[in-house]
Amino acid sequence: MPAKKTSKVSSKAASRPAAKSGNGLSAMPRLWLESLIKPAITFSSQKGNADWGHAFLNYAIAGALGGLLAALLYAGIVATIFPFAGAISFAFVTAIGAVAFIVGSLLVTLVLFVFAKIFGGKGSFKSMYYCMSLYSVPLSLVYQLPFAGWLAALYGIYLQVLAVRQTQEFTTARAVATVFIPLVLAVLVVLVLLLLVFVSVAQSVAGGIG
Repeated sequence: MPAKKTSKVSSKAASRPAAKSGNGLSAMPRLWLESLIKPAITFSSQKGNADWGHAFLNYAIAGALGGLLAALLYAGIVATIFPFAGAISFAFVTAIGAVAFIVGSLLVTLVLFVFAKIFGGKGSFKSMYYCMSLYSVPLSLVYQLPFAGWLAALYGIYLQVLAVRQTQEFTTARAVATVFIPLVLAVLVVLVLLLLVFVSVAQSVAGGIG
């Protein structure tokens, strides 16, 4: 009889789902760093720990820090656009940054997810969104700096390719296509819009002269 009870207890313990590891709030700073220095391994290990709350929190922190840093670097411009009392102005910009990062990250991930599925991606939207949120915080501290910001942007694209590849479980070539095709299309749209604006202004100037 004791042997049977032990067997039942063992079978129940084995049937319980394993607890998620490395996904608590205390682990977030470590994951931010690891997503920079060993991204492929981090994304592979964390895609199964994807969590909406932590993803939103990562992007909110990134947006808040980025907004605060921008406000500090460009205090004069911020004071002109948002003529409130000093502390309130900084708080307002920080809040805008947090909301903008969350909304923008959802839209960007949605576009990438659609292209990933076109190229045969197998992963979920949540896992891709969460993994890309991990490196958003440290990079947000560098984006505002003149030269380092460009380097951070380029490295961010590299991390994005790895995050897409690891979460969608396909080749590097497909991950590159998933990231760069929307990027190229966005650049073309911007160039077309700028050209239309230039033509419109040129016609207005020519009409005024005539």
